[in-house]
Amino acid sequence: MSTVSSLDALRGAQRPGPKTAVLPRLLLAGATGPLGNEVLSRIVGAQNYGLVQVLAREPYVQGLRGMELLPQTERPVRAMHVARLVEAALLKAPPGIHVAPPELVWRSAQKDALGAELQSWLGPS
Repeated sequence: MSTVSSLDALRGAQRPGPKTAVLPRLLLAGATGPLGNEVLSRIVGAQNYGLVQVLAREPYVQGLRGMELLPQTERPVRAMHVARLVEAALLKAPPGIHVAPPELVWRSAQKDALGAELQSWLGPS
C-alpha cells in the first residue's frame, strides 16, 4: 500500500480530467404544465444534452392552479405520448424549429405509430 502526500493529492486534483464529448444544449419553452413537465423529465433523464434550460412564464406550482381533469374518454393525447414524440423528434430532426400538426401528434400516440409518423413528418433517417 502506497501513501500519497497531501501536496501530490492537491496537484492531482488540479489536473484537467479526460476530455468528454460536448453535448448539445436545449432550450425548452413551457415546462410548467403537465406536458412540459413530462417532456422535461424525459429530456433530462435521457442525458442527451449538456445543458437544458427551461423558459417559463410562471413558477411550476402556479402553472398547475386552475387545471381541470377530464374523464378518461374525453382526454386529449396524454402528455407521456407527446413527450415521447418530442424526445424522438429531437434525436432525429436537424437543428431548428419544428412544429408538429395536432393530427400528427394524435396519430403518433396510437399503438406502434410513433416511428411511421416521425418518418412521414421528418423524412427517412
